[in-house]
Amino acid sequence: MHPALTDENLKGLPATLRTLALEAYQGSRAALQEIVKLSRRRDTSIERALFLPIVYHHLRPPTQPDECSLDHPRAIAARIVLHFRVFKNDMPTEALVELWPRYWSWFQISNPIETDDTGKPEHNLISLVLFLFEIFEHPGSMAIFQTPGLRLYVCQLWNLMLLEHIHDPSYTVIYKAIWAFLRFSCDLDKSDSSTTRLEELQEFIDGAGGVADFAALVIRHIALFSSGRQQDVLPLGSLFCLLGYIDSGDGPFRCEIISRGVVQLVVRALAAFQNLTAESLVTPFTYGFVFIRSLLSTHPVYPWVKQAVKAGFLPLLMHCSMRRQDLVKPKLLVEVINHLASSCIYPSVLPRLGTSMTGLREIMAGPQFHNCPVRAQWLKFKAILFAQLSTLNKLEASAPVTERACDNLDCGKIQDKLMFHRCAACKCMYYCSDTCQRHDWAGGSHRDECGMLRNIRLENPPFSLTTTQKQFILALVSEGYQQHRDVLLAKQTPGCSFVQFNFSGLDKEVNNIFVPKGCQISELPGLQQLLLRASRKDGLVVPTVEHAQYRIRTR
Repeated sequence: MHPALTDENLKGLPATLRTLALEAYQGSRAALQEIVKLSRRRDTSIERALFLPIVYHHLRPPTQPDECSLDHPRAIAARIVLHFRVFKNDMPTEALVELWPRYWSWFQISNPIETDDTGKPEHNLISLVLFLFEIFEHPGSMAIFQTPGLRLYVCQLWNLMLLEHIHDPSYTVIYKAIWAFLRFSCDLDKSDSSTTRLEELQEFIDGAGGVADFAALVIRHIALFSSGRQQDVLPLGSLFCLLGYIDSGDGPFRCEIISRGVVQLVVRALAAFQNLTAESLVTPFTYGFVFIRSLLSTHPVYPWVKQAVKAGFLPLLMHCSMRRQDLVKPKLLVEVINHLASSCIYPSVLPRLGTSMTGLREIMAGPQFHNCPVRAQWLKFKAILFAQLSTLNKLEASAPVTERACDNLDCGKIQDKLMFHRCAACKCMYYCSDTCQRHDWAGGSHRDECGMLRNIRLENPPFSLTTTQKQFILALVSEGYQQHRDVLLAKQTPGCSFVQFNFSGLDKEVNNIFVPKGCQISELPGLQQLLLRASRKDGLVVPTVEHAQYRIRTR
């Protein structure tokens, strides 16, 4: 036991308080309440640490079930001392850490019963959060902050503060305690993170009242602290840290906050803080940037990229690239620019990206841009954007395609696409006659491919594409093939060759992949990587786009 928790400390009290302390130790309700009041007076000259043995004594574990009942003296005393105000400046933090297991046990028994003189239901929660605030710098606090169920209660108070007391300056220390918990409850070094983090997210959701309620709380928090003031850095940065830590990917919570406009809110919040020079801004801003990068990767990608660009994401990204590498490191900037480049396969994104990029023309022509550490990536992104925007404009202005080639590679017949019939099973392969379909089923190994194609065709969720999107991807593939046609045909092996188009970043790749019969192709990450079957005959191209969602077997 820590020395500050032993009964001997009571002897150090002044004579006038020693009698009160002894009465409190013996369970006097009036004496206990008076000691709690004394603990809340910051201007007192009394050593509050000398009262810790009383708190420790009355929070000892119950030995009989009836001691937990509301009217039992043990329970009454415990509920009173839960409100004893601890201050790390006056008390040894090690003693508070040792006191925690007893405190937490009785808190769960008493909550939400309120016995102090205010009668406000949130004061149990306030006492809990203030206790945590006084120990968060101690090395043992991380284990305490990971206590199962703790986030539920903190979230209840967090929600209540934003709803009822956000403009009350007397609650400032409570806000600081909540922000500290949000930040320091994230064990960023935890290795077995996926399951545990989802459980911790669920605690916050339960504390708020459900997924929609927690999403509303997050949105309200960002909106309240996005004015760009120095005092808003801590609450906003703490939230960004938490959201990055409990990131649920494409789960229900992520979908809920995105549907409520979180992308635009985060971009505008970061833009509001970008010119602050305080050193305390660096970590919160980085957390926010990592979070927006994660949001922009949420399926189906293009709506969120459009929202971010509309909110001013490209000027923000350019500002960080040129002037604020202290806020966002070049490696992270490159990742975000790569992601924006990969989103250029979606036709609805291109016009807005093009307009925003045009607005940066003067900046990119200036001398400061030439010293930008990610200048090369910006120039590649610009080239890809306007090249694919040009392809989109040509596609929209062109007449619809009316011809296609037979998918029997030994045939190669080209005619009006309405004259072909489609395999009813995979709905991907088209043939000019029953003879060609039977030939491809037997000799062309369509029998082996049919099931795979049925699983990975672009109509299937979660990678479903609209007709316009598919037509644009086909246009990109066709254009890419024509640019590399001679080299690719010279390298192909009849019956064993695929042309791979990789539009997943700044460097467009078009490669010939040799796949012996029965070989496993590695799983390809995302819609941006596409396969186009190459013909064995006369250099014809079969315009079939396939997305490798799973490990696939092909001829």
